[in-house]
Amino acid sequence: MNSRRGVIEGYYGRPWTIPQRERIIELLGNWNLDTFLCSPKDQPNHRIYWQEPLSESALNHLKNLVAVGRSVGVDVGTSLSPGLTLEYSNEDHLESQLHRLTQLNEIGCQLVGIFLDDIPGELQSDQDLNRFGSIVEAQLYFINNLCARARSIGITMDFIICPTQYCGIGTEEYISKFGLGLDVNVDVMWTGRQICSTTLTFADAEIFEENTSHLPFYWDNYPVNDVAMTYQLHIGPLRGREPAMTTNMAGYLANPMELFESSLIPLHTMAEFFADPATYDPDQAWDKAVNTLFTIEYERLSFHHFGRTVQDSCLNGDASPEVSKILNRAAYLWRTGEAIEAADVLDQLSAEIATHSKNLLAPTFTLSNLQAEILPWVHKYALGGEVIGSLAHALRENPDFSDVAINQQMALGLSAKLQELHSNRYRVFGDHLEMLLKDLVEELHWAIERIKN
Repeated sequence: MNSRRGVIEGYYGRPWTIPQRERIIELLGNWNLDTFLCSPKDQPNHRIYWQEPLSESALNHLKNLVAVGRSVGVDVGTSLSPGLTLEYSNEDHLESQLHRLTQLNEIGCQLVGIFLDDIPGELQSDQDLNRFGSIVEAQLYFINNLCARARSIGITMDFIICPTQYCGIGTEEYISKFGLGLDVNVDVMWTGRQICSTTLTFADAEIFEENTSHLPFYWDNYPVNDVAMTYQLHIGPLRGREPAMTTNMAGYLANPMELFESSLIPLHTMAEFFADPATYDPDQAWDKAVNTLFTIEYERLSFHHFGRTVQDSCLNGDASPEVSKILNRAAYLWRTGEAIEAADVLDQLSAEIATHSKNLLAPTFTLSNLQAEILPWVHKYALGGEVIGSLAHALRENPDFSDVAINQQMALGLSAKLQELHSNRYRVFGDHLEMLLKDLVEELHWAIERIKN
């Protein structure tokens, strides 16, 4: 069987809506991807009320998604996430999950995740502590029994296990014991070397397989931006995935953002990668994704400029490549005695950002749902443009840093702008603009000291 490729709704935050789930399934079909796993962390029946049978409404929702998926060639599944309060030796707990599997099997689910991620790493109940020597032993007992009993009653769906340790090199004691003891017909989810991995490679998969007897089933935490990444807007392209990784993996599911419309851009680039890994170009794929979304040229151009200033993520070392180049050019000019020329460069950039911001914030903007999602970042983008304009004005007023009073006034004004930028936590321009302002303020203070001495 070919490895699965698709999307897992597995983030922390507000779950996607029913129409959004139907839309992503249809898009996956259009992109020649084949799997959608509906497993939002903050949907109560996943992690909190995990022992209860799935309600009729929940089952009907999943059944409808399965039908949508079947119509476009996409397998739809969900997960069991009992780990927060699971007693591995408790027969009633096993029976509760077996009942859920029976319910899911009856509505046509083709795969189910059994998730033990983000839970305590040690046994919790006295019963488990008395019976098992380690949490690995307990988890293997529970999972292997559950899968075996499911198959014994005719359940044939695929099982994907997310272990408690789901990232690293693959040689760690927990994951080695877990993989070697797990049913060989069950897949093991893995995020790579980190929770949000910069790279996924063929060599790392080889190490994982050698030590676990399982190929990695990748849970790729991009473009997700939950928890500590909330202020980053992960709309940049998929990067750092080695083409050869596709040849030795059990599967791949990308974990998106709560921001549905914004997620479609990087997910589109993910689809481009799997369409032809050997020729994949991240920036070309990103341009294609943006071009596909926008039908009005000036909106597309404005979004493109904005989008290239919010590329901040673990996958990308340059959060704002074009703007960074312009800021570097301006800094070089003022440091070589060409402050007026630097101001010209900065004024042009400020004017461009002002125009693009106006377009993105316009009430007539055609993609209103996307507009609502990116609004905090667009406001920070607009603020950055205003600050760049203030910097240009300051350089025109004081091109040679030769007057103490003007230097002091300029340093005070730019420090206030720096604080205004810094207090807005949404990530735009990476650190470059703030670092540039800080450097200029320091240079002004040095100029003051030099004049005095």
